[in-house]
Amino acid sequence: RIPPIYGKSVLGGMIDMSDCVNLGTDLEDIEEDYEDKYQQSSKLRAELATRLKELAPMLASSEFVNPHGPSVDDIILFSELRPLTLVKGVRFGNVLEAYMLSMSVRADMPLFRHVAM
Repeated sequence: RIPPIYGKSVLGGMIDMSDCVNLGTDLEDIEEDYEDKYQQSSKLRAELATRLKELAPMLASSEFVNPHGPSVDDIILFSELRPLTLVKGVRFGNVLEAYMLSMSVRADMPLFRHVAM
């Protein structure tokens, strides 16, 4: 299993890279895990909404994590939040939405909303 990047995720451990990549996992285990997470999707979406609301005030502005401007923290945060745009209906709130759009333009990396499921 791959350890999570920089320990705990900024979303309070909701995203753990070791859950995403495990080369030794059987397909049956992956399917069971998927079904389990799918059954919990309402609960997980509610938890995500709470975590995103908690995260927004931690940003220095709607453009940067830190008050001194762009930093590696922006790269880490954007890389964790961007995949969430694959989930249809996730609401980032005004500050995080502006942050995501700003980072998307600066990094020249589009969000995934056009293919969200």
